[in-house]
Amino acid sequence: MANRKRTNKKLLKKVDRFSFPQLYLIAVAFAIVGGFALWKSLAATTSSVVVDQPNPQYGQQITLTAVYPSAARKKIGRRQMFQPQINLSCIQNATTAYYQISSAAKETNLGGGWWQGTSGTFTLGGNTSVGNNSYSWPGGSADCTGFSGYFTTDSTSALYWHSLGSVSFHVN
Repeated sequence: MANRKRTNKKLLKKVDRFSFPQLYLIAVAFAIVGGFALWKSLAATTSSVVVDQPNPQYGQQITLTAVYPSAARKKIGRRQMFQPQINLSCIQNATTAYYQISSAAKETNLGGGWWQGTSGTFTLGGNTSVGNNSYSWPGGSADCTGFSGYFTTDSTSALYWHSLGSVSFHVN
């Protein structure tokens, strides 16, 4: 017990050696470090999708970057579907002219249960097909939407789509 009191007195003497300006600087340093950690955790709390290239043009190759929760990364089904999906759809004259599905080709763990993924490359235009559907974008402008999401299943193995985020943009 006597040793504990001496140790506490020694610590108190060391603390007493800091001047007010020194304590102030220490408090500011802790606030900055703590504030940065809080900002980083708050910065990635919603899903989003962005186009990585500004002002995309017909024929150009683009990628999309999405932010999504860890739950979106779960693989499901016998085929081990890649998740999440980062997809691109383009409409020209009220008709789907382009549709492609991609998964996150490159991922970064943002911490706090959030991830950032960049899609594979999309070439704006030409012919595409998904499943039994074919699409043709021979040229001209279109309105495009990049979107991300993932599937879950229930006890009957039914698939459910969960939309995460989207971005709309015009292509000339």
